[in-house]
Amino acid sequence: MARTLEDLKNYLGGMTILLVDDSPFVRTLARKILELMGATNILEAADGEAAWSIASTEAIGLVISDWKMPKRSGLELLQLVRESEKGKDLPFIMMSAEAEKDMVVSSIKLGVTDVLIKPVDEKKLIKALLKVLP
Repeated sequence: MARTLEDLKNYLGGMTILLVDDSPFVRTLARKILELMGATNILEAADGEAAWSIASTEAIGLVISDWKMPKRSGLELLQLVRESEKGKDLPFIMMSAEAEKDMVVSSIKLGVTDVLIKPVDEKKLIKALLKVLP
C-alpha cells in the first residue's frame, strides 16, 4: 500500500488510469486532481460501454468509475473487468452520488476495491487512492 503522498505520486506517474463518468464536469475535476497527484496517462470514457472497449484493449492500472451511467453501468463494467483475466486484481474505485446500501453491497460482492461518495474532491480521492494502490 502506498504509505505517503510522495509514494502515491510516483506510483500514479507510472500507470494508465481509466476515468469513467457520464458527466464531463466530474471527469475534468477528477482528472485535474489526478494530474496534481502525478498522473500523466489518463484515459476517459463517458459510459461503461466505451470504458469496456478501452479496458479490454489497453494496459490499465486503475479504474475510477461512476455507478450510474448510460449504456453500461459502473457495476456492469466492474463485473466485466473482474471476469477478465487481466482485471481480476485491478484496483477499481466506484464513485456514486448516493451512498445507497444496495450499490455498496453489490459492488463489494463483485470485488470493488473502494467506494467514493460524490462530490469528488481532492481529499476524498487521495484517501481512496492511498487505500487501493500498493
